[in-house]
Amino acid sequence: MQTSRRVWTFSRGLDIRFNHLYQIGKEQVKVGLIGANWMGSFHSIGLNNVRQAYHDVEPIFEHVADVNASAAKLAAERFGYKKVSTDWHDVINDPEVELV
Repeated sequence: MQTSRRVWTFSRGLDIRFNHLYQIGKEQVKVGLIGANWMGSFHSIGLNNVRQAYHDVEPIFEHVADVNASAAKLAAERFGYKKVSTDWHDVINDPEVELV
């Protein structure tokens, strides 16, 4: 039997979600990124700055995927993503990832 798990998406209501994490006392949220080029970089930069708004919630860059392997590797080096993939399914199915 497969258990369902909630993976929060980055695109809608991120402020509400980080506020919720802050209120329940969660200290870290593990992030997965799909698409590592231009917009992915901006999302990573924004998440990197989240500590300014929510001092007790720290994003952990867990998994990045891009069809361009070199772009994914560059994002991993630049932002510290632990895992690199060329298949977005790997990010979605990663049990460590809490926010995509």
